[in-house]
Amino acid sequence: MCEREEKTEMANMANVLGLIFANMHEQSVADLTKQRTLASVPFGGRYRMIDFPLSNMVNSDIDNVGIITKDNYLSLMDHLGSGDEWDLSRKTGGMHLLPPYGNSSALYRGRLEAMAQVKPFIESSNAEYVLLSDADVVANIDYRPIIDFHEKNGADITVVYGRGTFTTEQTMTKTVLAVNSDNVIYDVLIRPEISGEHNVSLNMFVVSKDFLLNEIRGAESRNLYSFEVDVLQKKLHDIKVLGYRFDKPFAQIDSMDTYFKTNMKLVDKSLR
Repeated sequence: MCEREEKTEMANMANVLGLIFANMHEQSVADLTKQRTLASVPFGGRYRMIDFPLSNMVNSDIDNVGIITKDNYLSLMDHLGSGDEWDLSRKTGGMHLLPPYGNSSALYRGRLEAMAQVKPFIESSNAEYVLLSDADVVANIDYRPIIDFHEKNGADITVVYGRGTFTTEQTMTKTVLAVNSDNVIYDVLIRPEISGEHNVSLNMFVVSKDFLLNEIRGAESRNLYSFEVDVLQKKLHDIKVLGYRFDKPFAQIDSMDTYFKTNMKLVDKSLR
């Protein structure tokens, strides 16, 4: 999965730090995550869920990646090893497994709290931008045009989103976005009870390192923990939040039904 592809010159990806959250959305597939992180859940008979964001980052020339864990991460460690399979076993940059606690005695409750626990790792990076990603999306994504879009438009936050038709049960596991013709996100609905055609966040965000650290420090002083609620939603009209639409196929593993159907698509020759 991690073979590099030739790409046209865009953003300088040496300026990007990748952060992958291994444990987000585990409640959606609780039967699969009793003994393991969502990131280490098998997919397609040969992959794990983390292979998608990790390979996407490597294929996009992001070679400094931190993987934030929470609990039940032994199988994740076994799968990742030293990062050799992704060419991330190196002295400078490479792959870093970031276990819980840090300076805290409690497991984190959300992305902001998770990043607060690994703040020294973020601070030590020479990167200008940080790409945040969960491990719940099955898709092949080139992050280079997304970083380029974020940089050229001067966004504070760029949210990667997809569009599709969803039932009420499905949207209750998602963040729904209202995006205008200028790519500005003007409304954020978190787990709404609505159905129909909507823009949904793919749980991938681009921010500058300085902006992110400022938000982390502010959250620590106010006992805030949710990036989506406390930053994306509450500060939506005070900062510049843009949406980058991902138009290629994707699937969010947000239920056992989605997990099963997405796996079964691999054997459908018409989709290859």
